[in-house]
Formats: sequence, C-alpha cells, structure tokens
Amino acid sequence: MTESLPRSDDMEAAASGATLLDVAVSVDYFGRQAAVREVRFSMERGEILGLIGESGSGKSTLAMAILGLLSFRGGKARGEIRLQGRDLLALPEREMRQVRGRAIGFVPQSPLAALNPTLRLDGHFREAWRAHRPDRNGWREVLPDLLRRVQLPREAEFLRQYPRQLSVGLAQRVLIALALLHNPRLIIADEPTSALDAITQSGVLSLLAGLNRDLQTSILFISHDLVSVARLSHRVAILLHGELVEQGPAVEVFGNPQHVYTRQLMATLLVNPLLRR
Repeated sequence: MTESLPRSDDMEAAASGATLLDVAVSVDYFGRQAAVREVRFSMERGEILGLIGESGSGKSTLAMAILGLLSFRGGKARGEIRLQGRDLLALPEREMRQVRGRAIGFVPQSPLAALNPTLRLDGHFREAWRAHRPDRNGWREVLPDLLRRVQLPREAEFLRQYPRQLSVGLAQRVLIALALLHNPRLIIADEPTSALDAITQSGVLSLLAGLNRDLQTSILFISHDLVSVARLSHRVAILLHGELVEQGPAVEVFGNPQHVYTRQLMATLLVNPLLRR
C-alpha cells in the first residue's frame, strides 16, 4: 500500500521461500467427529485460491480454523496450519490475537451484520488500528489512501455515518478496508459477494483482483459461486462433505474437471465461465 502501512515485522522476519500458507488439518465438533477430514492445501504469496463447496461442506469451518476461532463454535482442529512456517494451531490465544487482523485480514459475509451498529465508521477504523499499533492515532494518516484504494468516500461526513446508513455494497467495501488496515499478507474472504446484487458483486470482485495485483496480497476466496471463483482465482480447491476432492489451476479444473462432483458443478452452469487467468 504505502510506507505508512508496513507489513507485520515478526511475520516479515519469518518469511522464507514463496509459500505463504500450508494447511493439513481435520476438524471435530462436539458430537460430530471429522467434520473436515485431512484437508491439505497450500497458498503462495500473491495467489488467489478459490475454495468452492456447497453449504455445509466445511468452507467456513476451514476459515475459522485458520483464524483460530473454532473453539468459539465448539470445534477443535487437529494437524498443522502454518503461516510462513509458523504453526498457528500451536499458538496460545494471546498470540493468535496478534495474528488475526494484523497478519491475516478477514472479510465476513453479511456486511451490515458484521459491523458494530453502535460505532460510527471512523470508530471501527480507530478500534481496529489500536488493537495492534502503539501509535494510537496513526490510523488517521493511513485511512485516506486506504479508502481511495477500496473506492470509498474520504470525506469526514462519510466516516461519521453509522453502518445502518450504508448500502450493502458500501458496507462490504468498509469490511475490505478494515481487513486491509494493517496490510496483511493474507485475506480470508468468506462469501464476500453472497449478499450483493450482480452489479455490486462485479465491482467487489474487480476490487479484490486489483488489490491482489497492486499489493500482492494473497486471498483465500471462499464461495459457492463458480463464476465468481473462476473470474477471480488463480487456483481452485473443491470441498465435498468435509473432504478436498480436487484442486489445481483454475483454467485446468474448470476446463477439464477430473472429479465427478466437479463435473456435476460445471454441469449446473449454462455456459462455461470466463476465466480471468
């Protein structure tokens, strides 16, 4: 982004090679063993990986496992989740709080529900900044360029609004800006276009593609929308009932699917998706 948005120093020092994220994990819930079974994938720096699956396939469970939030949903991950060589599953919650938001940004679905209705927009950025930075008012210097990047108004009047005063599309861009605030190397976007109309969806996808291109931010793009995944992703991974059944370059998986489930997904499209890469 700019020099006023440095990468997290500890994560930068840990960098070695091109691999950003290595996942080899199973997930159990109370009363439901192996909800996710031996899922293995990796992400390179600057890569967009599209994670596809129907509702209940384990997509959001994997996101929560990477973010270290499964325990709040009654789940527990087994295996390893390494971010630049650092096993996140081995970290105590105190250290994971420093990873979430700073090393990994998160864009949840349902943008209006994800924002605090009692905080004005500038309050969201202030609190998110102060969670990780000693310079308590540094967010004021960073914010204008950040808002420009996500195509949001920079006027004080806009920042004094409450979430309820925003359209769903504007609220989603605010969430993307919050995820980018500390310039993380990885953003997890969990169904970020599911609540948007087609035109707004297209704008958000173009925004994510531009951020990836300009900032080299890796994006784990979770969706059941094949066309959106095909348009945005370099590689794709297909989940079925908690198992990873196929993964590879987007052009290859969509152009010549190998698994019967992937072929069934492709058959639901009226036309072949137009791949960005």
